[in-house]
Amino acid sequence: MIELPIPESISSEEKARELIRMWHSEDGELTVTIDGWLDNPNVCGRLIVDLAVLIAKEYVATDVWRGTLEAALYRILSAADVEIQNPTHSPVLE
Repeated sequence: MIELPIPESISSEEKARELIRMWHSEDGELTVTIDGWLDNPNVCGRLIVDLAVLIAKEYVATDVWRGTLEAALYRILSAADVEIQNPTHSPVLE
């Protein structure tokens, strides 16, 4: 299994916690485990938006995406909306 390293900025914090883990298997299955801190769907919704912003920032910072932060975030959120409306795998609300 391939795991991502803990970011240096977090690794020394005693109260830092991992909130979510998501795996993608070779056969395309996605699996997730979440921390008990995420016991409310509203908190998860805010976390998803925070995650989208952080991913967009990372794309721009690492030159993976050569557009603006705003354009990267728009593309991420637009793709999420399309996926919710027309799932590529199984229905979202199954």
